Amino acid sequence: MRQPPPNRPLDTAAVAWMLLLTFLWGANAVTVKVVTGGVTPILGAALRSGIALALLSAYGAWRG
Repeated sequence: MRQPPPNRPLDTAAVAWMLLLTFLWGANAVTVKVVTGGVTPILGAALRSGIALALLSAYGAWRG
């Protein structure tokens, strides 16, 4: 039976990515609360999806 690899401490890049993702996920919840005050939930979801599509498309074009 194979032994699992030893645990290694996280490097700076991994910690930075975790902090960025935590911030973005937390900001998403706050943004939804703020936006739903003046926009219907469907429109808010459509706007978020459109922004995500634009960002992912730009990233995909950049990566080739």
